[in-house]
Amino acid sequence: LKEHKESHGIKTIIVGLNEIYGGKYFASQGRDDAEKIKYFIKDAIEEWGIKYVMLVGDAEIMPVRYATTGIEDVPEVPSDLYFADIYYSNGSFSSWDLDGDKKYGERKEDKPDLYPDVYIGRLPASNENEVKLLVNKIINYETPPMKALMVGVELFWDTDNREGEYLKEEIGNELNIEVIKLYETDGYAKDGNATPEEIAEYINKGVMLVNFASHGNPGGMGWESGHFYTSDLSLLHNSYLPVVFAMACSTNEFDTTDCLGEEFLLCQNGGAIAYAGSSRVAFVYLGKSIKSGLSGYLDKAFFKAYYDGSITTGEIFAMAKIDYLTRIPFRNDHDVLTLTEYNIMGDPSITLPVMPLTTKAHVSQEVSNTTIKIWAETTEDNVSIDLYYRKKSIFGGRWYLYGSKDEEPYEWEFLPDEDGYYEFYTVMKKGNYTENSPDVADAYCLFDFSSPTINITKPNGGGIYIFNKEVFSLPVNFAVVIGKIDIMADGNARYVEFYVDDELKYTDYDMPYEWQWNEFAIGRHEIKVVAYNALGAKAEEKVNVWAVIL
Repeated sequence: LKEHKESHGIKTIIVGLNEIYGGKYFASQGRDDAEKIKYFIKDAIEEWGIKYVMLVGDAEIMPVRYATTGIEDVPEVPSDLYFADIYYSNGSFSSWDLDGDKKYGERKEDKPDLYPDVYIGRLPASNENEVKLLVNKIINYETPPMKALMVGVELFWDTDNREGEYLKEEIGNELNIEVIKLYETDGYAKDGNATPEEIAEYINKGVMLVNFASHGNPGGMGWESGHFYTSDLSLLHNSYLPVVFAMACSTNEFDTTDCLGEEFLLCQNGGAIAYAGSSRVAFVYLGKSIKSGLSGYLDKAFFKAYYDGSITTGEIFAMAKIDYLTRIPFRNDHDVLTLTEYNIMGDPSITLPVMPLTTKAHVSQEVSNTTIKIWAETTEDNVSIDLYYRKKSIFGGRWYLYGSKDEEPYEWEFLPDEDGYYEFYTVMKKGNYTENSPDVADAYCLFDFSSPTINITKPNGGGIYIFNKEVFSLPVNFAVVIGKIDIMADGNARYVEFYVDDELKYTDYDMPYEWQWNEFAIGRHEIKVVAYNALGAKAEEKVNVWAVIL
């Protein structure tokens, strides 16, 4: 697998769990195995620059982190998002356990960030033979015909809309590829009925995407006139392996049983290359509101992410969640449940072809204080492309047209008048067709034109501090500290580091910058605070102290 990936330009490092726990590559830290893996991923991002993480092993082999939901009927869910969400937006570590009670992902108490920082997937293998089967599927994967199979059924009998079919209509209408519709009822035009035989028939013919909207359980999905259970996988003999997204309860409940999601990947006569689905109850809104939030929105966002330019399974899945977080900023427990309970099985670096009639912006740098280059990628000829930008604010910000190009190269140079976080996207026009704008920006760049500054405000040279309180001062160039003390500083910085005798003690990402010095210390010491801007430029200040901290 390593040779295969690197032959396709993806540098690959294979790391065993014992190597993580034993600190072979980075110092092992964390209170349990799952946290040790998360810290390892953090170190790998910072030292190796990784973008993709493939967890190899079913729940009994590869540790699972359970997220606490705050919902009585669904108290906790297995969530691989824990391993992907490494940082808060300010760059600090997102532990999912701010209050330290070992109940992870609590919406109010832990304030999990939920934005994925790497593209993650899990190979649900329980033994060596299953690993070989899944690896062989990855190595031998061939791009299927660019077709999407939509399977929609009636979810609730007491509403005016057939939610599953309506949602598939909404998704299918936004895809620039052939869409095959298998529905339970005759409310919409369709290509066939939602039966296991017809579902298998189209998968066997070859489709790239399969999308279900149904009721479900770990063993499969069922509706009044049909079903698709794990036993129905025996109908498959497809050589082209699709990516599956199932908007249904519990079909990806990989931690308790061999669920439909796992069996789709482990199917020996075909099956799927990737499966995204819920590990517990998948809540939805009724009627046409199904697309407005919860599982229905995430389902729609998955396919919109592909339309918007994400082309690997891991990136598509991650961008769907980022879309949800961006468009639904005021989230309740059911929103957080939706984001944490949906997991994706499979290699996150599997690449799909670019969707026709779409384009995507790229930037030469993501952090800069000088002019950057922005360019658009497309597979189309004879098109015009518009570039849009905005300076992002707490409320999003207004988009502006930056420029248009009617021929290649579709390139622009960009330098704003003021620093800040800028986002970009492109829109293609061809004849009477205009590409839809993306739900999430294509690219971004953080411009930082300022130099960092730092000033230690406590302790001051000459100050006498007893248990954190300055009692008087002397005309000397060092401070006297008796008992623990809050080291405080202000300035202009992206983040600051606190050192004692050149040993890093703490990193703070938010003003006011402070750290409590409460370690054992007697005698002379040097306190140093170093400030950094986004580009890594730094400023520092030091203060000498004579301390007695017991």
